[in-house]
Amino acid sequence: MNNKSEWFIIEDFEGFVNSSRQLVFKNLGENNNEDIISTMLSDLTPEEVTEMNELLTFEECASIIQQKAKRKKRNTIIKYYINDSILMEIIEDINSRLVSNILNSLANKGVIQTGYDSEKNDFIFWIEDDNKKEKT
Repeated sequence: MNNKSEWFIIEDFEGFVNSSRQLVFKNLGENNNEDIISTMLSDLTPEEVTEMNELLTFEECASIIQQKAKRKKRNTIIKYYINDSILMEIIEDINSRLVSNILNSLANKGVIQTGYDSEKNDFIFWIEDDNKKEKT
């Protein structure tokens, strides 16, 4: 861990996971970086907590963080270390997971349609236009 950037120990792994998922959940689609800090410090409403737990599970976020953070094991104790660039990767990966889970949820509810585009080698999503459907 001899990068030029400063390394930080994650002292409270559970708290770090929950703070990371709350940060991403609360700021999805936000462009104003100044509001991120104040939003980060505000609590989620019970409805928001329920929605976050459905769309972005603790386990998903913990797995992302464990994959990205550097691990050091001493006896049976595992410590996780991050730097600024790893933190940004973690936040970006959690954000991507949230977007993916939202799209999956909307597709499962029938709100959006999905398909695989072999030319683009990616999934595509669209909303059916009820006005264009033929009426029988």
